[in-house]
Amino acid sequence: MKLLLIRHTSVDVKPGLCYGASDVPLRDSFCEEAALVKTRLSGYQIDQAFTSPLSRCKRLAEYCGFPHAVADSRLIERNFGAWEGLEYARINDPQLHLWYDDFVHTRATEGESFMDVVHRTEGFLEELKETIPPPHTSALFTHGGVITALRFLVEHCSLDNILDLQVPYGTVYPLEL
Repeated sequence: MKLLLIRHTSVDVKPGLCYGASDVPLRDSFCEEAALVKTRLSGYQIDQAFTSPLSRCKRLAEYCGFPHAVADSRLIERNFGAWEGLEYARINDPQLHLWYDDFVHTRATEGESFMDVVHRTEGFLEELKETIPPPHTSALFTHGGVITALRFLVEHCSLDNILDLQVPYGTVYPLEL
């Protein structure tokens, strides 16, 4: 089974804004960026598409020809809880410093840690393996954190290098199960 991990296009937010699970707008360059993603996908025979329920992913799925992609909340970006919508520099919470030291295991206040995202995406992955027979190619329109979690699970990467797994906006990353 093959997964195509597709990160949404660039967002229109102020630099330094914490926005994981928030539904934020896309940049005016969406059409140009989305056209590149659609071209990258054109070489694949995609059997089924899934998307995060956030508009930045759903919009890209629709643009790429998947208006009926199955929305699954397990594909949503990490929830930063009480920090959502705040500038990092203005977050006055002692938990932030703990999170900076160990974002892998430490949760944002009222939010998630990286490992919470790993467990959530692992459930999605296991369900996918059980319900969809190989050979099969599924497109997942999702977020950087979810893509990192899936790569961590499938590629058995070290937590020491977890930030190296981050992919740019508009990336199509093929992952073989």
